[in-house]
Amino acid sequence: METGPLIRLTLSKDHNPNYLCTVVKIETLRKHPNADRLQLAEVFGTDVIVDSSVQIGDIMLHFPIECCINEGYLLCNMLYREKILCEKLHVETVRKSGFFEEKGRVKATRLRGLVSNGFLMPIGTLETIYNKSIEAVEVGTKFDTINEIPFVWKYEKPVERTRTGKQRARDRNVSELFIEGQWRFHYDTEKFENNFVEINDFLTKAESIVISQKLHGTSICLANILVKKSKHKFINWLYRIFTKSDSEYRDVWSSRTVIKTPLYKTKHEKFYEDDIWDTVYEQCFAGKIPHGVSIYAEIVGYTQSGGFIQKGFDYGTDQPENNEYLPEVNYKVFVYRITETDNEGIVRELPLLDLDAKLKELGLNNMAVVPILKILTVAEITGKDAKTVIPSDHYAKGKPAENLFHWIKEDREGLFNMEKNSRWCKHKVPEEGVVVRIDHRAWKIKCNDFLVWESKDLDS
Repeated sequence: METGPLIRLTLSKDHNPNYLCTVVKIETLRKHPNADRLQLAEVFGTDVIVDSSVQIGDIMLHFPIECCINEGYLLCNMLYREKILCEKLHVETVRKSGFFEEKGRVKATRLRGLVSNGFLMPIGTLETIYNKSIEAVEVGTKFDTINEIPFVWKYEKPVERTRTGKQRARDRNVSELFIEGQWRFHYDTEKFENNFVEINDFLTKAESIVISQKLHGTSICLANILVKKSKHKFINWLYRIFTKSDSEYRDVWSSRTVIKTPLYKTKHEKFYEDDIWDTVYEQCFAGKIPHGVSIYAEIVGYTQSGGFIQKGFDYGTDQPENNEYLPEVNYKVFVYRITETDNEGIVRELPLLDLDAKLKELGLNNMAVVPILKILTVAEITGKDAKTVIPSDHYAKGKPAENLFHWIKEDREGLFNMEKNSRWCKHKVPEEGVVVRIDHRAWKIKCNDFLVWESKDLDS
């Protein structure tokens, strides 16, 4: 190996916590029941399928489902399909090849009847590729860059984007229009199985756990917040002189990551033929959001032009006809979070169990809260006071998060409809999974069948 700079595994400033590479140690291996040369390695409480060369104690890199891997790494490890390798290496044949497509995306696929929850490679493959020693890293280290170069990232479905010079200029002015601390997009909900240590810490302080249905639609964020009256500093100065205030309350709405309010819209993104966020705001929320309130919800069903918001996931709605597009008929809105923000930017989070009463208070009677499937006390999963819902053959003392995860995934009592077709949809589609809320934090657990379905949907 070369001496000099080491291989540094780092996190980028805007990293997505669900699509990071993690250094893991193989502690559990089981034989694949349907293949002699394959094994099941348990990583983050789920199975990753590996070959027979992997052994207990190996230090490896875990790549999560639906992340993309650096092209150079895949190329040097001959992990692309043979045709792609030949094209990239400008050769007619290769002695070794893998299964990755052009985008280098980790898909959820079934191998001999079982789903592999990610992809594993020996950590030493980094030293081979970079011809440098890796800096000392601990098991559990998460990263998305190597020496500041992107190594893994979330796969994004291609979207048509058009941006004019005026729109680029508008981008620069958005931060000037919003008052710091007033507007917040919803955070990325992290995977439950990637956060056992943090969740175990939460459980030492919490009293209850709320498990709700995870819905497959598109996010909408709506708020009535303080914004600046003008993007021009001079005009705002005049406002302060003559009216004593350069700010005012105004409705703002967005998708998960893009402002949709006409005054602040920063770019055109064609996920759907219609801008359903504008329609939902006008039909359901216009004039009904009090000062300081932010509402986060999922829109499911159909778009105004008759297409699915998510293919097949109708959630009991009907395709629009005769140019009519109505809430509860053609689409539904499920609220999963409400916050209240004061003039100083201090946020108060409302408990999930209080959201239904809050919606009625606001006059949003056609809104529903995400379906709540189970409410637990911490004692019911930790075994305190001799109470536990965890079967004795899966109960491990001192590991409440792991116990809860396996209890939900196995779903022996059928509480969560895991690995079954959706009970909410008329079309035959898989249940997505659940969201586990402890205090004001939330983590998601997805069904294996849904992960496979999602990968195929992204392919199409």
